[in-house]
Amino acid sequence: IGIRTASLGPLGDDLPGALGVAGRLGYDGLEVVTRDADQLRSWLEEEGPGGARALRELAAGAGCAVSSFSLAIFRPVNFTQEDEGLRRQGVALLCDALQACANVGGAAVLVPHFDRQRLDVDAAEEARFVDGLRACAPVAERTGVSIALETSFSAAQLGRIVGAVGSPRVGVY
Repeated sequence: IGIRTASLGPLGDDLPGALGVAGRLGYDGLEVVTRDADQLRSWLEEEGPGGARALRELAAGAGCAVSSFSLAIFRPVNFTQEDEGLRRQGVALLCDALQACANVGGAAVLVPHFDRQRLDVDAAEEARFVDGLRACAPVAERTGVSIALETSFSAAQLGRIVGAVGSPRVGVY
């Protein structure tokens, strides 16, 4: 059973503190809401004060694993964007997040996409979303970390997207 850093209120803003609180409350895992690309990229490195080893040791000391990332910084570079450059940034970000999540011992990266005005995206946006996920799926498969779509999309659209990507590591949160 896990909890999100954002669910811990102000305590969730400090990752060491959030791990400690989650561990004391009896949670097995902590979903880290990622809002800082530099911090995320620091977990691509094994060593150093902000590296993956340090975070794994911090989690072990708290008795609460880093279970997943919720990639809040994905929203401005999501795969439905018309701008190809933004979509490429989204692919790079998600691929980095998958590797960083694997490095710290996590199991999934949640990919948020919410449009308050409509439930589903249109056919062109859906196709771009599939293309972005297809570009990231090999990294998910190599690292063993799942891509978990966290969206307002209908079950029908989610089924089409997951089916079109065709990877056992791409699913729905």
